[in-house]
Amino acid sequence: MLFFRSKTLFAKLQPTALTDSVPIATDAVQVFDLEIDPYEGDTVEETVEREQFGNYLQFNTSPTTTMRFKVYLKGTGSAGDAAFFGPLLRGCGFAETLNASTDATYDLVSTGQEMLTLKYVLSGNQVHAALDCRGTVRLEFTRGGLPYLQFEFTGAYVEPVTSALAADISAWEAITTLPVNRANTVFTLDSTTPCLEQLVADVANEVVSRDLPNCYSTSIVDRSPNGNCNFEAPTLATKDWFDVLESHNGVTTVAGSIVHGSTAGNIIEVQMPRVQLAGISFENSDGILVYNTNARFIPVAGNDEIQIIVR
Repeated sequence: MLFFRSKTLFAKLQPTALTDSVPIATDAVQVFDLEIDPYEGDTVEETVEREQFGNYLQFNTSPTTTMRFKVYLKGTGSAGDAAFFGPLLRGCGFAETLNASTDATYDLVSTGQEMLTLKYVLSGNQVHAALDCRGTVRLEFTRGGLPYLQFEFTGAYVEPVTSALAADISAWEAITTLPVNRANTVFTLDSTTPCLEQLVADVANEVVSRDLPNCYSTSIVDRSPNGNCNFEAPTLATKDWFDVLESHNGVTTVAGSIVHGSTAGNIIEVQMPRVQLAGISFENSDGILVYNTNARFIPVAGNDEIQIIVR
């Protein structure tokens, strides 16, 4: 018997295609809302003419595994160390730069994206692995909640095996995730500090899996970063956001950022240097009018739509 709640995830950078990088205990990831589609892919049917009704045999022509999960946004406790979630970002088309005793920065790249071996372990010993994993990620900051990264990875299917694999997430557990509120979070948009309800920044990578004779690849082939910025509506005299988001007579872009945390080693900063607010709707939050604005993250020099800094 296997228990649904007894599940862990392991992630390790994989330098060689279709070769298990063999995650160990300290490669375990502290996650929540962990889901797996263990066996999926493109299919084809062997259709033939026949007298009777009925199904045909179906073949999976490109077996893949998809894993979805969330990871809390927090530091490591030591500025300049690689983020706990660094390997996951690297598998989503980010490059890591470590600045000793200062920060770890994660910048988008359009070539040379790294890949991961992921292992989903049930009850400590039923291991579902996926190789050559690449994926996409979105960041979410919601007032009164805990900020997190939401990942989705696709990789080559590997038959499950029975093999003990214990998890060590003690380093993750030693650091506290801070709630999104006035004490911990500063949001800036167009040189103003709106009262933030929610910020979502979705990298929106396009991930393609290809299974050909002699070749297999899971590739990031494009991205369309987007999201939303929801904040209390000011008077037009205080800030006319319609003047910013209107695009029928020209387009305005603005800079945005969020800094979460104030203690070195547990500060998360997200820079969005060129944001286009592309639509708006009204929402009611505790009787307060909130602008729900759609956001598009536009490159400035290239590969700079979203930058994540852990310091």
